[in-house]
Amino acid sequence: TKDEKVRLQRQGTTKATDHSVFRSVSVASREKAAHYIRQPNFSGQSAGLEFYKLGPVLGQGAFGKVTLAWHRITGRAVAIKSYAAAIKSNPPMLKAVRNEMKFMRRLRNDAVVMLHETISTRTQTHLVMEFVQGQSLKALMRRSKKRKYLPEGLCRFIARQVVAGIEHIHDRDI
Repeated sequence: TKDEKVRLQRQGTTKATDHSVFRSVSVASREKAAHYIRQPNFSGQSAGLEFYKLGPVLGQGAFGKVTLAWHRITGRAVAIKSYAAAIKSNPPMLKAVRNEMKFMRRLRNDAVVMLHETISTRTQTHLVMEFVQGQSLKALMRRSKKRKYLPEGLCRFIARQVVAGIEHIHDRDI
């Protein structure tokens, strides 16, 4: 609601949620969420991140890191991409992050990682995304250097996924 948005902005927390994480949540899970929110240690400050149990760092870059996490209510594994506070003082980088969020919200395809929600505080911006288990293409290529090539069937599978993802992105004029 508008009042909740104003309250979150005053606290320094704004959140734009897709709610797709909660589409299939049972009544019992909703009751568990309500119980969790009523706990004395629930501050309401970065309320979105309090719903995630953070795990190991999966990767790190110049502007942030990606962490494996689990939603406390649904148990769903997610990847949380957290941008450092420095991007807020870097207008071109901030614009790039906002564009990434805008475009990811429009994408719903098996070949493209899905954005569940975004959480923004005074100091950080977090993108809560679908967690895709397995290796990166880079790691797969490194591992196959011993053979000097990837098997043909695997190459076809990867190429089909890449083309399907690009086709979906282009269909949305991104």
